[in-house]
Amino acid sequence: MVQFPCRNTLQTINHQSTYRNVFNNFGIFQALHALCIILITYNKEGIAMKKMILQTLFLLMLVPSLVLAVPITADFTGSRSVDFGISGTDGGKGSEGWVSKGFNLSWEISQVSGGYNYSYTLDPLGCGDVSHFILEVSPAATVNDFTLSTGAHITPQTWLSKNGNPNMPSSIYGIKFDFGGDPVTYTFFSTKAPVWGDFYSKDGEFGEVWNTGFGSDPTGAPFTNWIATPDTNGQPVPEPGTLVLLGAGLLALAAYGRKRISS
Repeated sequence: MVQFPCRNTLQTINHQSTYRNVFNNFGIFQALHALCIILITYNKEGIAMKKMILQTLFLLMLVPSLVLAVPITADFTGSRSVDFGISGTDGGKGSEGWVSKGFNLSWEISQVSGGYNYSYTLDPLGCGDVSHFILEVSPAATVNDFTLSTGAHITPQTWLSKNGNPNMPSSIYGIKFDFGGDPVTYTFFSTKAPVWGDFYSKDGEFGEVWNTGFGSDPTGAPFTNWIATPDTNGQPVPEPGTLVLLGAGLLALAAYGRKRISS
């Protein structure tokens, strides 16, 4: 399992769609290309070794393109808690409310054929039950993009900061799960890739919670003020395969550097 680090790419996708992933990988290409230029500029000796390493890096840069063409299976996980990406109120319970006592939210997202399986667990740590959960999605999303584990579809719509959503910082376009528990897990399938976005949840008596960056877009890491959501208007989350490829490229460069020092 890979831990998300990141809204517009989780801790690690704001994939608005497949093309965002292309741009995300293109950034990796640029980085590796720059490293190759450094090798060419500063290397005066060891031509055979340099050629071998450059060929290896070139192959590594080609692999992400193949990954984009062939569906892959990848797992994404992450979590947020009060004072680590989650804000809110204690409702009418004061020191016994969600914010004072603590509230945890975690997710697991698996890439499968045709889309992604999403699972979110909300845990109020024994302080009341979750009443409902609203998860931001793309304004272009339709009912056909989301299917509950029961086979029922979820209809995206705009939810206001009134009408049963007290203290919600602003309106949100998303899908609503109108049931809860302590803890409670929500699972569904979506054709939308994960990106950083917003959420809101309430108990009504013990308080309400939302991500600290609710309503705003991140400009860069860290992305702890957002959670992984299905293709919202947020930041893309890096794919595990891309991170592995980057690490492999850096390891190759490190090996080359050690040889240069010892020679």
